[in-house]
Amino acid sequence: MKKNYWKAAALGGSIFSLAVLNVPTVFAANSSMMGVGNINQLNQNFVVSSTVDPTNGDNNPYAVVVDNRPGSTTYGEIFVSNFSNKAGTNGAGTTIERIVAGKPVPFVTNANGPAAMAFSPKGPLWIANFGQNGTDGNVQVTKPNGTSFGQGGWITNPVLKGPWGQAFAPAYTTSNGSTVPAAFFATGAQNGTVVAMFGFSPPDFQTTTHFIVLGSGLAKSGWGANNIEGPQGMAYDTMTHTLYVTDTADNSIRAFQWNGTASKNQGMGKLVYQNGLLNKPAGLTIDPVNGDLLVVNQGNNDLIQLRILPNGKAQPVAKVVLDKTPVNPKTGAGSALFGIAASKDASGNLVVYYTDDNSNTVNELDYQPSIQITGKMQMMMQVNQQTVETPYVYQTQAMNMGKSEWYVPVYYLQQALHAMNFSSTWNGSTLNISTSSQMSSMMSKDIPSSLGDPLTSATLMVNGTYAGIVRKMVENDPYTGKPTTYVCLSDLTSVLDNAGISLQLSNDSLNLSMSH
Repeated sequence: MKKNYWKAAALGGSIFSLAVLNVPTVFAANSSMMGVGNINQLNQNFVVSSTVDPTNGDNNPYAVVVDNRPGSTTYGEIFVSNFSNKAGTNGAGTTIERIVAGKPVPFVTNANGPAAMAFSPKGPLWIANFGQNGTDGNVQVTKPNGTSFGQGGWITNPVLKGPWGQAFAPAYTTSNGSTVPAAFFATGAQNGTVVAMFGFSPPDFQTTTHFIVLGSGLAKSGWGANNIEGPQGMAYDTMTHTLYVTDTADNSIRAFQWNGTASKNQGMGKLVYQNGLLNKPAGLTIDPVNGDLLVVNQGNNDLIQLRILPNGKAQPVAKVVLDKTPVNPKTGAGSALFGIAASKDASGNLVVYYTDDNSNTVNELDYQPSIQITGKMQMMMQVNQQTVETPYVYQTQAMNMGKSEWYVPVYYLQQALHAMNFSSTWNGSTLNISTSSQMSSMMSKDIPSSLGDPLTSATLMVNGTYAGIVRKMVENDPYTGKPTTYVCLSDLTSVLDNAGISLQLSNDSLNLSMSH
């Protein structure tokens, strides 16, 4: 959380910008065919809505969730919790906002310093209420429409002190046929615990909910809403039945296994990642495109992407600055980030939602393609005026109304090169053409420090020598129906001409020949 006022009161605005930093980047296999899943490729960052409650002025947005429940009347909508009241008292907020048409609409009005939230697939919203002092907090369950279950909707237990994080796990069947029940998880920031709650049944969640301590002894410091630090963000991986937990007190992410009633207290859990790019890690979610962990830092307003390796450890993938406001390391002034959620757009690309305490807003970080396809045609690909292949090519238009471009498939280009007695290799990002040594001597020996965005550009090499960069895109080949890489013809013409290969476009034919 925040030292002194590691608070995020709405005092002035923040600078909204997307700043991609130079971090070693690791890309998932076939990532260009899965949709954009790397945060470095997300090129649009904007405010979705204010989060200030329109009735009582609650502010300081913490948790953010997206309703992904199939059939829900609020499917796809964003929900945000307000941790502070109008006066700026941390932990005194009482409202959950539903974002409708770019504006906050009160959804829950009787929360108690709501720090985290998670939806049940059956409808209820579970809220981790920290309150002002932590020990006066609880886990609150609301009806699907945001109204109260009454007294039975408030869950308290001595093992859970200072509820600070929240996540949901659906039921699953083990390999031996036994059923592991659905569960809600919460962190206790004041006693360093991770707790699983299961067996619950409406309307009396208080008496039907069973508790298992999954983790204990986690790092913690402070006590009240103004200075608490400890286990916080939570994300559950349904594929591995692993619960990931961030801890601001020791800059770590730890993993715990959920095995139902067979689950044991796993102490501090398995250390997944610590320090490095983490700086008071808060909200945590899982990238729905590739399974990476996405975490926001309170200490520097960064969004970090981590990839889980086979050994269970995490490797940094990318880093993006979400709010450029400097953060005071002693007071926390300028700290903006707390909550994060992720989903996919209609094209399968990653969409990130995050709360910004500096401006009292919920923001969206997503991907917008820079070009659109405007047509396609079948083209004769020729070598010395003799037709070798007849692939389909695509015509594109830049989204900013730039000039029209043709894109040709790499595979059929390679067939034409083969007809010229040149061999070539393609690995998804680099096309290496093997020609005579005389041709490679005309190439530049200087490889630029940045070879472009691997999602939208490809590198051309001649005999292993750098030749240039060409734009690329992935589209379905009309012949096979399978994703195929296409490269920009004008870029290709310029680069290959320097290598002594001429490309001439004439109506519905593209002719390759030697130019030197």
